[in-house]
Amino acid sequence: MRIEQHALSLIFAVALLCGVASEASALPSEREVVDGIKVMIEKPLTSEALEAGSAVVAFAEASSKINVLIAPQFWCPVSHSERDTELLAYYIAGATKFDLENQSRKHDRFANVPTAIRTMLFAYRTLVSASPEHSSRFFDRLSTLDRQGRLDEYVARCLANVNPRRS
Repeated sequence: MRIEQHALSLIFAVALLCGVASEASALPSEREVVDGIKVMIEKPLTSEALEAGSAVVAFAEASSKINVLIAPQFWCPVSHSERDTELLAYYIAGATKFDLENQSRKHDRFANVPTAIRTMLFAYRTLVSASPEHSSRFFDRLSTLDRQGRLDEYVARCLANVNPRRS
């Protein structure tokens, strides 16, 4: 996985996530990853989902098929807790699912960003419905853009300012 960071404050979250991913015993297959993402969606924020998320992140980290752009316009820590790590795992799961299902768009390394955000927002909404104290103006704004059908436009505007260099 190529993780592109555009904010140093995200190092904390990525370090936590890599720690979670390193706990996965063996690298899962693509089929296991797709099944794991399904578990994350069907049983959001449960211990099963966290375990599946660890496997997904481990796969994404080791795979040359997966690109993840983590930028402050798309993700930021909510509470500097394990919930941040879980939301980031959902973001990576969304990017991973998109990249696996859309290999023909591999040349567009930003194509997965809207799906990554929507997957993360699904987990965020689940989290806030169970624990309103985890509400975040940042994620509420992204959620509103999504509900209004303007998330893709917002992502495109943000990505227009990202350096398109290849690593």
